[in-house]
Amino acid sequence: MMDLLRSNMKIKLVSLAFAFLMWIYVMAEVDPIITRDFSDVTPAISNAQDIKKQELIISPESSLDMKLVLRGRRSLLKDIDNGDVYVLGYVKSPHVGKNVVEISAQLPSGVTATIIPDKLVVDMEELSVQKKNVEIIIDKGAEDGVVVSEMQVDPGYTFVEGPKSLVSKVKRVVCNVDIKGKKTNFSSKYTLVPVDSQGREVEHVQLANKTAYVSLGIKAEKKVPIEIVTKGEAPESYRIKSLNSEPEFVTISGESEAVGKINKILTKPVSLSDVYADKNIEVELALPENINSDIQKIKIGIDISKVVVENLYISKERISFLNNIQNLDISKNNIPEKVKVKVLYLEEYKKNFKQEDIKLFVNLQDYNQKLAKMEIQAEAPEGVEILEIEPKNAILGSGN
Repeated sequence: MMDLLRSNMKIKLVSLAFAFLMWIYVMAEVDPIITRDFSDVTPAISNAQDIKKQELIISPESSLDMKLVLRGRRSLLKDIDNGDVYVLGYVKSPHVGKNVVEISAQLPSGVTATIIPDKLVVDMEELSVQKKNVEIIIDKGAEDGVVVSEMQVDPGYTFVEGPKSLVSKVKRVVCNVDIKGKKTNFSSKYTLVPVDSQGREVEHVQLANKTAYVSLGIKAEKKVPIEIVTKGEAPESYRIKSLNSEPEFVTISGESEAVGKINKILTKPVSLSDVYADKNIEVELALPENINSDIQKIKIGIDISKVVVENLYISKERISFLNNIQNLDISKNNIPEKVKVKVLYLEEYKKNFKQEDIKLFVNLQDYNQKLAKMEIQAEAPEGVEILEIEPKNAILGSGN
């Protein structure tokens, strides 16, 4: 048996060497050694928790991007992607300022790596955490006549975490709510955004809550006039000149259907029986049930004046006969020498009012000979009221 193995030894060794060379050739052709580049690889910091316990954080201004060059058989590298390459970074003795990050990679067996660069330098800052209330920002997309009546947000606050230099810039945490097309109450989830004093988003900080649930009450809104309601009459010998409200209009809100039916808002009754001089009073609005207003009370100005009743005696010569198209003899009539005219005017008009301001006339346009009488009429200046004329009628064709 041994003789059989030893026989033709040279041939056997040559065959073995040839087979080995053929295997190397085949492997080089079929499964060669290749390299693959992976750019923008970010290492995971292995001692991140220890760094956080020291209330430190890597500045977002520091770049952790690096390049990885893998070398190995094609059969090993062909299915490897970024998720299969696990790169670790370790910060030794972390402190505020410049820190060196040592890089290592965990690779499949048979694969080697060149890490470029093999060390990174980063800036370390103090870690800051601040509590901020969540604010709702309503976009100006509401339709005309729609108003937000109430707002609720859950959670009402959150925590902002990150580098001290950035957290200090966060003035508010907001959620922007678009109410365009909304006409009824609704609830929805919205993204929270940390913003600075100018309303710009502050990046590279973390929020304990990424979203919040917002509930809004939506109501219809409408501007309507105010109508003053009075009770009783002005005292005897007095007259109300005007009633003015300030403001004259009020904005109401409520359910769309209810608001649509309202065209004015009344005041609670204003008593006039005890008003003897001009005055300003405050009066509540009589708002219908489930209707809200931007104001609850208004101011009312009462302008009142004493009235004067006077009998004037006007000469018949001052009576004008108008439209005498029938050429009637107007000299024959029953009108006395003096016509009594009873007038009423406000006391402050007395200085400027004269008897000559009263114009008496008889309009003959519709004269009927059978009736032979026409009404004596009067024109008075503004602020003067004619209460009575005596005689009331002029009878033509008769004399005194």
